[in-house]
Amino acid sequence: MVYPRPRFALQLLPDKTPYHESLLWTMQEFYRLKLEYREYSKAVKWLSRNWVDDMFETDCLDVPGMMENELARAILSRLNFSSLSSYIVFTTAMEKQMSVTLMEIVGTVPGKEWLKDSPISLLLQLACVRHGHAAYVESIVGKPEQWTMPKDQVRDIDFVIAPCNTSGIHWTLVILDLSESNAMVYDPLDNGEFREKTRERIKHVFFPTVDNWRRRKFGENTCFPRWKMSVLPGPKQPDGVSCGVFIASTGWAFLHGETEWLALRGKAPRQASTTLRMRMLYHLLCSPEVKVVIPESELSQDVATIEKLLDELIAKLSNDELKE
Repeated sequence: MVYPRPRFALQLLPDKTPYHESLLWTMQEFYRLKLEYREYSKAVKWLSRNWVDDMFETDCLDVPGMMENELARAILSRLNFSSLSSYIVFTTAMEKQMSVTLMEIVGTVPGKEWLKDSPISLLLQLACVRHGHAAYVESIVGKPEQWTMPKDQVRDIDFVIAPCNTSGIHWTLVILDLSESNAMVYDPLDNGEFREKTRERIKHVFFPTVDNWRRRKFGENTCFPRWKMSVLPGPKQPDGVSCGVFIASTGWAFLHGETEWLALRGKAPRQASTTLRMRMLYHLLCSPEVKVVIPESELSQDVATIEKLLDELIAKLSNDELKE
C-alpha cells in the first residue's frame, strides 16, 4: 500500500499560521514513519522465513556454532528491542565513530534491494577491524580526482579496501596489497566495461595517492615494487541488484581467508544472495563491535506519537475555523 502525502494542510486558510506549519511538518513526518514501518515489517517477514529451505552453504560471513535460523532469531530479537528512530554506532579501525540509522540497514539489506553505500561501508570497516592490518577508504563514486589514505600511526597497513561505483549503477571492489604493490579488482558481473572503468580510477586516483603517502611515511629514498593490476576471482551475482552484497561479502572473505567463497566460479545460485544478506544483517546489527542506540523518548517520535499529535493539530485547526 502506498501512503500519499496529503496537501490540504496548505489549503486550510489563505494565510499560513504556526499551526499550519506544525501540521504540515507532522503529517510529513507521519508518512515518512509510515513508510519506514512498512519497510521494517517487510524485513521482519523476510527474516521469519524457513531458512532451511533457502540456505546456501558457504564459509563466507558465517558465524561458527550458529545456524541460519538461529542468526535470524538473534536479528529479530535485536529489532524487537529497537525502534524506527534507532541508529547504529561503530568504532572504525582508525578509531573514528561511524553512525548510520537503523533503517538505512533494515530498509535495504533484507529482500532484493540494491545496496547504497552505508551497509557496504559498515561491513567492510568491520572486516578491517577484525583483520587488524587492513584499512577501509571512502567509496569511489563517479569520477573523483582524489581521495585520502587513512592516517594511522600505530598499525602497519597491509591492505587497503574500497568499494567503487564509477557508473552510478554497479559496485565493484578494489583491494590494494601494499606489500606486493598489487591492485586487485573484483567485479561481480565479470563485465569488461565496468572493470576497465575501475582500473582507470585506480591508475589516475589510487596509485598517485598511495605513492605520495608512501613517500611521506617511509621517506623519498624507500623503494617499492612497481604497481600491477590483477583480477580478484570470485562468484558472479545471480541477479541485477546484488552487486553491493557480493562486493561486501568478497571483501570480507578475502580479509578473513574464506577460500571456499573465493574459489567459486560462474553465476552463484539465488540462495547465495539470500543467505549473504541475512548473514550481513546479523554482522551489522548483532556483532559485539556494533551498538544499536535508541534515542531518548523525548527526542524520538514513533508512528503512534506522530499520529496522536496529528489528530490534536487537525482538531485545533478545525475548532479555529468554526470560531471564525
